[in-house]
Amino acid sequence: MRVNPDGTLSGTTHPIHLGSSLTNHYIKTDFAEPQLEYATHPRPKVEANIRELQDLHIFTIRKLENELIWPFSMPPVLPEEENEIPLGQYGTSHSGRWKTIYRHGLGLRYGRRMQTISGVHYNFLFRRFSSGSSWEKKFLILQRKRFLLYTYT
Repeated sequence: MRVNPDGTLSGTTHPIHLGSSLTNHYIKTDFAEPQLEYATHPRPKVEANIRELQDLHIFTIRKLENELIWPFSMPPVLPEEENEIPLGQYGTSHSGRWKTIYRHGLGLRYGRRMQTISGVHYNFLFRRFSSGSSWEKKFLILQRKRFLLYTYT
């Protein structure tokens, strides 16, 4: 989440130096306009993803002007009025407008404050394995125990 130096939510649009929030594959906005989302390539080694995240983070910090990145999953000081939390803006194209309209609906359904809670989502790259392998069976058991959604294609 981009914040002002005083810890309040940034009111600026997605910085142009970070690329388009609609088309940049690596740095986007999430629900709110100042809510950053990083996406890494799927890789077999965790260390490579950590390096890529570090690179994205450093790049972002260098491009921000008079803003900081809020380091916690719970949001910073939010505006008193929920409708003052700016929805992500993705331009005037059909897909861009759709993304903003979708976020408007999420705000109505769950509340804009709730949508500013952030977290880390992990994507894993699995090498192909033979169907019915013991590893696959163990993974499916773990999936059921921890309610992890997994699809193998």
